[in-house]
Amino acid sequence: ALILLSPTQTLAEAEIACRQILQQRITVTVMGADGSNPTAIYKGDKFKMGSTEPKWSPGGEWIAFRRVTNPEVDQISGIYKIRPSGEEMTQILCASGAGPGGSFRSPYFPQWSPDGQWILVQVSRLEGETGAENWLGIVRANDKPDGDCYSDLIRLYTPDMDPETGDGWNIVYYAPTWTDDGSKIAFFEEQWIDDSLTGYRLQVLDIDDSGPAPTVTYVNPIDLPYDLQRIDVGAGVDWQRGGGNILLTDTHDGVDKITWLELDPETYEIQRWGHLTEGWSATWSPQNDRMVYNSGMELRVANIEYTADGKPVYTDSSIIFPDQNSRSCLWPDWKRDALSCSADADCDDGNDCTTDACDLQSGTCSNIPLTPGTSCSDGNECTGPGICNDSGDCIVDPVDDDTSCDSGQGICCAGVCSSPICVDTSDCSDQDFCTVDSCSFSNTCAAACQNTFDPSLGSTEVC
Repeated sequence: ALILLSPTQTLAEAEIACRQILQQRITVTVMGADGSNPTAIYKGDKFKMGSTEPKWSPGGEWIAFRRVTNPEVDQISGIYKIRPSGEEMTQILCASGAGPGGSFRSPYFPQWSPDGQWILVQVSRLEGETGAENWLGIVRANDKPDGDCYSDLIRLYTPDMDPETGDGWNIVYYAPTWTDDGSKIAFFEEQWIDDSLTGYRLQVLDIDDSGPAPTVTYVNPIDLPYDLQRIDVGAGVDWQRGGGNILLTDTHDGVDKITWLELDPETYEIQRWGHLTEGWSATWSPQNDRMVYNSGMELRVANIEYTADGKPVYTDSSIIFPDQNSRSCLWPDWKRDALSCSADADCDDGNDCTTDACDLQSGTCSNIPLTPGTSCSDGNECTGPGICNDSGDCIVDPVDDDTSCDSGQGICCAGVCSSPICVDTSDCSDQDFCTVDSCSFSNTCAAACQNTFDPSLGSTEVC
């Protein structure tokens, strides 16, 4: 049986960004996912500047892209961001430089972190240097001071390559992909021995983003099945929302095929894989019920259904932008709204009487009441054990008044941890030498101060 996910957006409501060439200018173009209202929000200077590889930020407030500053030398490029309206274009990373991560040139394939604070890029070593040809870096997505567009580039990962012979692994020119919870990054590497390409592998990095900047905690190289040994250059990879299947382009006998991989969540080994349809450069829709991709030079949107055991199945597709040679819409990316959650823990409402869950496809939380009568606690040390009611509320009774709370710094009064009005006489001073100060029922909920007038207390002055 096939299970069709219910789309939460019509194609006209959804948005796609892509790269075009219009009037000899390379552009960033935004349109509806039905091909409506194509709008070039950035056009490179004629014959001089261009752009490619656009990527939406989480929530769709920005689009990052590679701006080619010399089309005749494609490697001269920088990373920029721009509003979908075409306003506020800002440089994020220079075409070359020497940041904390080392010297670099030609940043490619910008990819936003799930929190929108960082942009992942692939960069190349400078001409004349040895070692790995490419490495992965991250740069802050914030605006940069004038002339400072590389000082915060951090090296995240360098492939294993012999600096003298060039034998070993190298990151290939494909867009990397980041899971929605920020815990993993996936990309492909190619192996070179004696100047010959000998194979590919999938690389998955475990990421810790709890510190000042994301860091790699573990590297997981994954061998590909024999039938998946030719990955299409420039097609990129895309991880499903919710950390499910990965899309890539596999080429056999000159035919590009959109291919999905399912990884074991613990070992990252490939559990299943299969072809969806002919095409290249595919990205998932936010609900994982569609994908946008290039078929030849056409831009298409395909409907995806799922079998009962979760296997994605291509059903049909429609052309949303035709083959117009150089004007075709290439390297598409689907706008994804910001996630409210990426894990169940993000949905904790602090209520013992609800089950907290994150829908990984929609990124939304649900808090479902538990069975009435379930034991619970409201987290208040001045109330006793409670039970859940029909509405998911924890019904509790207060503990006895004067029970110690807050590590002995307070007492419980009517179910609230409070400070007593007075513990001893010193707490009751009114700074009047004509009164006798005292504390009754000290250190209890009934504690009260008395300041009693006594005319006999006068000495130098008369009370």
